[in-house]
Amino acid sequence: MPAGHPYYDLEVPVDVPFELRPSPGKGWGAFATKHIDRGSLILSEKPTFIIRKSHTEITDYHVTMAFQKLSPSQRAQFLLLRNNGTGCVTSMNEAFAENSFNIANSDRDEPEAHGLFLLHSRFNHSCIPNSKVPTISNAGLDMSVIKLCVLPVVAWRVYLAPPFNNLVICDGD
Repeated sequence: MPAGHPYYDLEVPVDVPFELRPSPGKGWGAFATKHIDRGSLILSEKPTFIIRKSHTEITDYHVTMAFQKLSPSQRAQFLLLRNNGTGCVTSMNEAFAENSFNIANSDRDEPEAHGLFLLHSRFNHSCIPNSKVPTISNAGLDMSVIKLCVLPVVAWRVYLAPPFNNLVICDGD
């Protein structure tokens, strides 16, 4: 992937223990930049915006209306989004669908709501996950903030990335 890829411009907090970079043949991933202890918080992220509808009901109109309410810098960050980190998206709704998560708490019978997460979306799914979003039933967990933590028990490392500890999460394993 070219050095000028838009994901290099995503705003990553300076205090997080990972960096975003291409994973050859797999798109983009988040790689540990230092040892991360089990149970440690990797990232706590608030959504850029929320749409309070079922995913099947969300259209370009809804995403465009939410986009128009963003600050200029938030709009610029949204426009960096790609399909799996490589191809341009064809619509605002596609950008939202590829980078959003359900944030409603089903334990409290909340209606569906989906938040757009610029960074959390870079933590792609793995067949052998070594991090996860913790779920706590009936504990008043604020699902409008996604917190990604290292799993307490990891069977084995997914990838080694010397001199770093290991890949925090990788794309498409």
